[in-house]
Amino acid sequence: MTATMQTYRRALERFAHFDAHIQLSTILTLILIHEHQDDDGGFTTGDIQRRLGISNSAASRNTYYWGEGVDGTGGPELITIGWDVKDRRRRTLRLTAKGRAFIERVMEDLNGS
Repeated sequence: MTATMQTYRRALERFAHFDAHIQLSTILTLILIHEHQDDDGGFTTGDIQRRLGISNSAASRNTYYWGEGVDGTGGPELITIGWDVKDRRRRTLRLTAKGRAFIERVMEDLNGS
């Protein structure tokens, strides 16, 4: 296995820690929240839906997965889900300190640190 592939494997194993059968769209949801959390107007589940080409219910499920969990047993709390003050139908997404630390570790894996 090449060093590059080992680097990617290490980074992806961090995600597999949460769920050995985690879907790619769930991983990409967290990465998109990280990339866009400071966008004007906030980053929303609708943004995830459009960028990943997934259904609204899948986008919601992915965000709850990283936040409070989807099955009532609690989630990893790597993101917070807030409400837009101008439009209560919009849920804005941000990484928590725990989420930022997790992404930093993934980036360290990818950068070989």
